[in-house]
Amino acid sequence: MLRLSPPRFGVILLTRLLGGLLLALVVAPLLVRGATAPRVALAAAGDIATISGGGVGDGGAPANAAINPSGIATDGSGNIYVADSTNCRIRKISGGAISTIAGTGVCGYGGDGGLATSAQLNFPGGVTIDAGGVIYIGDTVNCRVRKIAGGTITTVAGSGFCSYSGDAGPATAAALSSPRGVAISGGVLYIADGDNCRIRAVNAGTISTFAGSGVCGYAGDSGAASLARIGHPYALAVDTTGTLYIADSDNCRIRVVVMPSAAIATAAGNGTCAFGADGGPATSTSFNHPKGVSANAAGDVLIADSDNCRIRKLTYPTTTITTVAGNGSCGYAGDGGSATSALLRQPRGVAAAASGTNFYVSDTANCRVRSVTSGTIALLAGTGFCAYGGDGGAATNAAMAINPGGVAVDTGGNIYISDTNNCRIRKIASGVISTIAGTGVCAFGGDGGAATAATLDMPGGIALDAAGALYVADTNNCRIRKIASGVITTFGGTSVCGYNGDGTATSVQLNYPQGIAVSGTTVYVADTLNCRVRKISGGALTTIAGSGACSFSGDHGKATLAALTFPQGVAIDTFGNVYIADTVNCRIRRVTATMITTIAGTATCGLGGDGGPAASASVNQPSGVAVDASGNVYVADTADCRVRMIGGGAIITIAGVGIGGTTGCGFGGDGAAATGALLNQPRAVAVDATGAVLIADGLNARIRRITPGADADGDGVANISDNCVAVANAGQQNNDRNFIDLPASKPYDDLTRANSDTIGDACDPDDDNDGLADGAESQLGPGGASHALCPTASANTDPMKSDTDGDRVLDGAECALGSDPANAASKPANPAPGTDPDADGLSTAFEMTIGTNPGVADSDGDGVRDGVEVKGYGTDPLSANTDADGCGDGREIASVDANMTVNSTDLQQVAVAFGPSTSPGYILDFDMDKNGTINSTDLQFTATRFGGCP
Repeated sequence: MLRLSPPRFGVILLTRLLGGLLLALVVAPLLVRGATAPRVALAAAGDIATISGGGVGDGGAPANAAINPSGIATDGSGNIYVADSTNCRIRKISGGAISTIAGTGVCGYGGDGGLATSAQLNFPGGVTIDAGGVIYIGDTVNCRVRKIAGGTITTVAGSGFCSYSGDAGPATAAALSSPRGVAISGGVLYIADGDNCRIRAVNAGTISTFAGSGVCGYAGDSGAASLARIGHPYALAVDTTGTLYIADSDNCRIRVVVMPSAAIATAAGNGTCAFGADGGPATSTSFNHPKGVSANAAGDVLIADSDNCRIRKLTYPTTTITTVAGNGSCGYAGDGGSATSALLRQPRGVAAAASGTNFYVSDTANCRVRSVTSGTIALLAGTGFCAYGGDGGAATNAAMAINPGGVAVDTGGNIYISDTNNCRIRKIASGVISTIAGTGVCAFGGDGGAATAATLDMPGGIALDAAGALYVADTNNCRIRKIASGVITTFGGTSVCGYNGDGTATSVQLNYPQGIAVSGTTVYVADTLNCRVRKISGGALTTIAGSGACSFSGDHGKATLAALTFPQGVAIDTFGNVYIADTVNCRIRRVTATMITTIAGTATCGLGGDGGPAASASVNQPSGVAVDASGNVYVADTADCRVRMIGGGAIITIAGVGIGGTTGCGFGGDGAAATGALLNQPRAVAVDATGAVLIADGLNARIRRITPGADADGDGVANISDNCVAVANAGQQNNDRNFIDLPASKPYDDLTRANSDTIGDACDPDDDNDGLADGAESQLGPGGASHALCPTASANTDPMKSDTDGDRVLDGAECALGSDPANAASKPANPAPGTDPDADGLSTAFEMTIGTNPGVADSDGDGVRDGVEVKGYGTDPLSANTDADGCGDGREIASVDANMTVNSTDLQQVAVAFGPSTSPGYILDFDMDKNGTINSTDLQFTATRFGGCP
């Protein structure tokens, strides 16, 4: 039979919805790479620090570091310097170790006059070093050239205004545009002023144009270099004679300027961007966008023939060119063997060793630096992943990818991280980070074997059970994976992403699950693109919230009939209440037993309401949620760039100063109060047994920690033990956790607060949890100020009783459904909750709660009993056409073969499928006359009733 199911959004929406909601989370990932190592000792409870990420693997073996190399240079002592472009650093490889000598990893501009390691760079593209050890940097996106002397950084060229100006004046007042390559000879600094299509020269602080007219293109060979046309020069080199070589990338040539004539010529390349054979005249062969050039002591010129994935060698003015590394196939292979048989991928830099013919390659797209010694190639630095590194070292030096999707902590204090975009799960133990699952290849594989050899695909939420097993929402594989004793298995989901109902966990489809939580042996899953929350228990997977309609509805009703929109986070408290980050609905919702309510957020996405009732506050695309032992709820308020906390019904900010969008979002504040820190789209949140809050700080690619003991309201009670975090009151009791209010003799309320009441708990605006605010319940009767909330109420309802008239239906539900919550006698009948007078399969109490008519079997008149719609098909028993497609629910359900027409074929299938019935409810059959048998009378009635759709 046709099930009415809402349309599903595709993988394209999911991929970045999960990666970062409806915001631009595909923002250049490396704008926010790690700063210098944070302080370990914190000043006070509530301070924030980075505990993982933000680093690049410094201090360890170079092969274990994360690096995205561009320009590369060497000094006379054999040290290697790399412009680590997207990590916004300059790295040094020396003595078998790697370190940062400039840049914090936070991309930007700052720090001139201070330590280079405290300065900001912005995608540096080139680096060189002079005979005195001074290092020059093409700080590309800052449109400056900077230098490091004695550890101090300064600007030597460029005002920071990206344009062209300033010739014959001070170099620091001139405008450059995307300077990359730099070279120095005889005290003159040469700059590849890329987007100005010029080579600039700085001599004694004055800048001039050395080559290029400023018109991008190719012209001028054999004439003055300053009149020639160049096409976006990328790199420079100077040989021992003072001859300048230019990687004229767009022209697919190597140009040369010979001194002292300053005439320009083509040294190699015919202008066709392709691969031309070795062994012939250099000017007749082809290059493909060369981006690196270096001259060695023997007079050879090494060329990074980037898009040909080769390093080639020219001895000018000798006319022969050869390949010295790379076989022309782009990829990664060959370490330990012949360099000419190896695979490179878009090398952008090459540097000759201080002596001999050995050299180093920035194997850029492979995220590695490689060396070639006596014709043999080897790995020198890099893991092969530009944003992954540091395993085996301090977690604060580790590199992580943006948008880590989950964080969890075990009873021993070990921290687990879902390094989503690296397709790995990592662990911090005693401050040291390691990978415990995933190879870094984003795919599916490895079940039944070692988790470290398995493949994951964009894993999201993670959670631990009491036995230490780790559960992973393997998002793009649409599975839940389990890691126990180092072995990985599939715990739920199949190879198909989608929805095929509930059933055996490993046979049921999930649709890009994102959040996960564990309680006992039950695993809860935010099944994001199915717009449901589901649970796995005893091998069965069932839905506990969400109808599958991606929308918003259902508060104060049955959770499985409610609508969610792309929920990304789920958590569970010690009482079994389930909390949902209903992301696109901008709400936090709670499922208690089978009923759902909103506890934070409104129809307006944004920031607002701190210090007041959470239910009246705004949140903005929350993607993570967690609960501590006292029932306080923590929210990764992603688009607001904050972490917020709900306690006793009130909401406050505990980390971040963001106000949404990009305002107040960024990185900063480590070592000080979390409320003054900058976060950047936090994705997940967790809290450990000590009250420390862990934050997966999304675009900052970090895990940050708020020191336990934070006391938001200053009442001397730590947040983790305070159920009233917005009101300073040292005597506040934990009464809300068992829904027993304080006795009147204990006046703990702060009556000056808008959400206080005179009943019990200052921070609980709804003491009886019936969905009506305490302050409103005394005004619900006719003439009251809030009369519109419950126009049928004949008198005030009781804020201490969820069911004032004792009819077993919540007062709030009755108000919403138009029934009088204050007068049981006003109702036609008040049967026992379990009775079903209309025999539709739903009890009277349940029907009153969802709004159907307990005296009519088919409330909406579509020909399908209310119970059949609710339990069998998930359609709306109050709407004759749930999906508004022009074909009523009854016709769609009765059309067994899904052709929208009820005919003899359908009737025959119904008869064969059901036959005589012995069930007293006949919930899922078509026994229209309820005589216990499917027969011709039923079939005739069915055909007449439903017919065909237009």
